[in-house]
Amino acid sequence: MAGGPGQTIVTILCDSTQKYMSRIFDPTWLTENDLPPEDLSVESMIDEMRSDL
Repeated sequence: MAGGPGQTIVTILCDSTQKYMSRIFDPTWLTENDLPPEDLSVESMIDEMRSDL
């Protein structure tokens, strides 16, 4: 696999989310901290990254 200018590398790390589960998956906490509660699925993140290209 060749990389170079204009290329994007995506790394996905597995994480149990135990330390922040009460915040990142809580729509109320997200809204209170000016973070819109959006769809956090991997598919939606990939779609969003593709739309930025």
